[in-house]
Amino acid sequence: MRQRFLQGFVIIAMLFFLSLLVFFFVQLSTHRSLNLKVARDTLQSQLNESAGADLPGGFISSLNIGETTRLRAMAVYSPTGGISELWAINDEYLANLPEHIALVRGEPNLVYNDIIEEILFHELSQNKVKSVYNVLNSNDIFQLLIPVLYMLLGFAVFTLMYLCVACIITRPQGEKDPVDYKSRYDDEEMASRHSPEFDEEILPASTAVGEKGENALSQRPGTADEEPASWQTKTRTRREPVFKPDENQIWPVELLKMRLNNEIERSAENESDIGFAVFRLGKSFRKEEELINEFESALLNNFRYQDLIFHLESQHYGIILPGRNQRDCLKQIGNFQKICRRKQLPDDIFAGFSTRSGRLMDGTRLLKESLKAASMANNKKSSIISFKTDAKKYRAHLMETL
Repeated sequence: MRQRFLQGFVIIAMLFFLSLLVFFFVQLSTHRSLNLKVARDTLQSQLNESAGADLPGGFISSLNIGETTRLRAMAVYSPTGGISELWAINDEYLANLPEHIALVRGEPNLVYNDIIEEILFHELSQNKVKSVYNVLNSNDIFQLLIPVLYMLLGFAVFTLMYLCVACIITRPQGEKDPVDYKSRYDDEEMASRHSPEFDEEILPASTAVGEKGENALSQRPGTADEEPASWQTKTRTRREPVFKPDENQIWPVELLKMRLNNEIERSAENESDIGFAVFRLGKSFRKEEELINEFESALLNNFRYQDLIFHLESQHYGIILPGRNQRDCLKQIGNFQKICRRKQLPDDIFAGFSTRSGRLMDGTRLLKESLKAASMANNKKSSIISFKTDAKKYRAHLMETL
């Protein structure tokens, strides 16, 4: 959901700034055209007034240049003769003319900026008038920036409102901590959501759940980061936190069912994918506690969330991979196997994984698919096997169970 809101905001922001850019340049072009029309009409009106009049000082001297602020340069010349009148607000406009104006024949070459200035040509009796007018100055741009600034302010207000609404809608009710992994179901509901053969197939006899419902830690060789013996014999109740930062142990399989289902529901709410991987250790690890400890240490040090790593049974380890699709899982598992090879661990570390891939499912099915894939991995074909789902068969299976 949050990802969808973020994508929506990015699209809205891109459209807004694109529209704002188009609006600014359209207004700029319109303003420029309007100023050019005003300059052309003003000069034509002045030429009409001076037509047939006796102007002893010349046409340019009859103009009130102090009020004509946009006029930058003007030359009155004869097409066959030379320049009769010449004026410029500064010498930059006359940079291309020689020092002796009388040497110029025909049209004079006036310097101007073709972005903010325009050249105008008019007739004056037997002569021609060439003038340079400013059609876009700093005041024009400032007037255009005022509505743009108001639009940006409005968009900033919209952004704040959008983010507030997105946080309210995408935040589940009653959520206090985004890393709260407590179960939403009681024991009876959890039992009804799982296959009855789950415990028989996955749980070894040494890690079975007691009659009182207490989850004892798995009986397995200790890892390299060994915790005190008092921690290993501790039992967990439902009200205790699922993960403590000072713990550095791989979780037993008893905690997997509840946690995996919670993570699957979380991925469904966030409209993201989730994967589950099973690592199966081969014959080289049998009765080799040092190799097993080194492998477990590699798991804890190279996967982001230590509380998502579980000891399923002898030489089998499960890892929940939230937010990972099939390609991401394959890449992450492949990188981990490379790390194991650099540590000179035996090469019979096999992996199988499966992903939710948009399906409505519980943790039991995802676990069984991953175990099935891990059992098929070998050094002859591939050390990593991905369980690929068939959408049609899966829908048919769901219809049969209804």
